Amino acid sequence: MVDSKIIWQFVCLHFNLHLNETFKIDSMKHSLRYRITQNGLEVYDELEERWKEACSTTEEGLLEGKIKVIKLKWKPKRGEKYYTLYKPFNKPSCVTKVTWNDCSADYNRMIIGSIFKTEDEAQSAIFDFERKLIEAKEKYME
Repeated sequence: MVDSKIIWQFVCLHFNLHLNETFKIDSMKHSLRYRITQNGLEVYDELEERWKEACSTTEEGLLEGKIKVIKLKWKPKRGEKYYTLYKPFNKPSCVTKVTWNDCSADYNRMIIGSIFKTEDEAQSAIFDFERKLIEAKEKYME
């Protein structure tokens, strides 16, 4: 028999989520927040201010692929490290690790979509970042 912890890790991979990452479910009329743990699907109870086991119908829909997951924008906490893209003059874009300080530079990076939890996520965004820079240059500088 397959360990349920392994199943939930595969479910996270399928939806491009990390364990314990908060998300919403598309087509739900409410705005509940969910997360996948090693023990299964949980929903956040706003009234009790705690995570609870989600109903089996929602869990089954997730496992059967009938539910669409909506990833939420991640915002680091003050003092937390994150990865961002940096474009040195006349050189290719690169990834750099910085600390979230709640300053304008942090929020500017968030607005342009350059806040990443992992270095791999940032690396995979470089091509799109370069393309957007070229488009902006063509539009505004020529």
